[in-house]
Amino acid sequence: MAVFGVLALVSLASRRGLAQLSDQAGRPLTPVKSVTGRSVGAALLSLLAIALAVGLLIQLTPVPHTNPPVQTPLQWDSPQTQQLATAACMNCHSNQTRWPWYTYVAPASWLIVSHVNSGRDEVSFSDLNSMPTFQKSSLPNKLADDIRTGQMPPTDYMLIHPDTQLTASQREQLIQGLQATLAKTLATTNQLTSTAGPVARQPQLKKTPAC
Repeated sequence: MAVFGVLALVSLASRRGLAQLSDQAGRPLTPVKSVTGRSVGAALLSLLAIALAVGLLIQLTPVPHTNPPVQTPLQWDSPQTQQLATAACMNCHSNQTRWPWYTYVAPASWLIVSHVNSGRDEVSFSDLNSMPTFQKSSLPNKLADDIRTGQMPPTDYMLIHPDTQLTASQREQLIQGLQATLAKTLATTNQLTSTAGPVARQPQLKKTPAC
């Protein structure tokens, strides 16, 4: 009740002050016009219309979502390793990327496709044979460092895919499983390459001069 009494006194005093100022100036005071709710609503509608138009226009520049053929099938050491790696690694580091609906909506599609292409260029488990020998030999240790230090999977990826938030024990399991899988896969591909050997040249027939 005391608060309402104070507010009433303040209101009365302000009215008397305005009346005195009006009498001294000889004319009544006119309050400054404020921005009406209607004009604010119109401005918001205009901004929404512009944002919608821009959003529709950028959909006209799609980016390709590719999954090239797998050149090096992985020889998984266990189904558990395959499950962990599929969730945490293969979307960006293989040719078996899953493309949900939101990966086709710009501008998110531009960022995701760029991220996947960069991941494949760095390490692609679907094309290990194309990697230089020195990179293949250092790959197990690099994977262990990236996974153990939390660089992989990236934080922004884990925000979108909560199932990739691995515990410490899962990270160690993934490291050991990937290293065993790489050793098994590379041993198989090297064996196939050595068994095939160099391709024999076909003898060329001598051309006889035309009569």
